[in-house]
Amino acid sequence: MKNLQGFQAKVFTKRNVIPLFLMIAGFLFIALEFTTNLGSYFKAILTPASQPLSYAFTTYDQILKASVKNDLVDYRQIASSTELDRQLAELEHISPNKIVNPKEQLTFWINTYNLLIIKNVVDHYPVSSIMKIGRELSMRKFVIGGHTYSASDIMDNQIKPRLVGENTQAIFCVCGGARGFPPLINHVISAQSLIEDMKNNTEKFVANQDNVLVNVDTNKFSLSPFFKWYEGLFEREYGSPFVFVNAVLAPNERVDLHNPAVQQSYMINFNWQLNDLNQKGE
Repeated sequence: MKNLQGFQAKVFTKRNVIPLFLMIAGFLFIALEFTTNLGSYFKAILTPASQPLSYAFTTYDQILKASVKNDLVDYRQIASSTELDRQLAELEHISPNKIVNPKEQLTFWINTYNLLIIKNVVDHYPVSSIMKIGRELSMRKFVIGGHTYSASDIMDNQIKPRLVGENTQAIFCVCGGARGFPPLINHVISAQSLIEDMKNNTEKFVANQDNVLVNVDTNKFSLSPFFKWYEGLFEREYGSPFVFVNAVLAPNERVDLHNPAVQQSYMINFNWQLNDLNQKGE
């Protein structure tokens, strides 16, 4: 009886300790994030923001045209200039709340997300992999239009909810800084260019055998983990990532998805190497 009571006490203790540990860990994480971004929070409070009906990202466009070559980014060049910080300083005062065009709302946040990825990389450059600064993408806050956002905040709360209907493929305009992500486009994405930009980048991503591998002889159809991460998005709009990719492929490359012999799978590896023009591909 005593042994049973002792066992129950141990179980009870563990059941209480684990939630307590998680609560303390969560509190410490929040405290660390707040302390790390204290300057940004105060800046957001003190920053007046305008709410234009449209915004063009003129400086960022110049950065992209000068530094994005062959789908890679010359981070060294960006780090040696003041244009990146000038663009971010301007964005501190620009709120997209009054932008009426839904496509322009979406492109505002895509451009801003891509810009923050570049900023995070440049501040750690030289760095070989985006994974080495991964935590900052969710923790480090920037002031945009008088509010604070991390890159992850923008992806989760501003971009993903807008990836619906004909805008779904805009996910291929979002660049996460690694070679395994869709490549960074060499100009600012606008409401007018969005359809063409996402079509071109989708086709480019799908055409890369590192992302999509089809073997009609062995009936193997493999997709990058990128499609697995956004599986829900593709399921909602197209039925599955495999249905979507199959439709993008050239007619002579497509597989019969109704054939039970076709093996649909996700690749194990993802290329986390930085999409840096100054690094050789692994």
